[in-house]
Amino acid sequence: MAHDFHNILAVISNYAEMIAEVLDSRVPDPGDLADARTDLGQISRAAERATRLTKQLLAFGRRDITQAEVLNLNHVIGDVEQILRARHRRAHPPGRH
Repeated sequence: MAHDFHNILAVISNYAEMIAEVLDSRVPDPGDLADARTDLGQISRAAERATRLTKQLLAFGRRDITQAEVLNLNHVIGDVEQILRARHRRAHPPGRH
C-alpha cells in the first residue's frame, strides 16, 4: 500500500510541477493554461485515489473487514501516459525546434 500511495504522490507532484512551470512564465501561452487546467483535474483525481487508499489504510489499522478493490491497470497506465504526453508536449511544442 505504501507503494500505491507513493505512486499517487508522484502523480500529484509531477502535475503540480508542470502547472508551476506554466505559472512561472511571464505571459503564459493560452494553450499552456488549458493544459494546466487539465493537469488540475489529474491532481484532483489522484487526490481522490489517495483518499480511498487512506480509508483502506485506516480500516486495516482498525482491522475492519473491507471490500477489496480491483486495480484497473489500464487506468494506471492511462494516467502515466497522460503525464508523459503532457511533459513531451511542453518540452517539444509544435513549431519550436
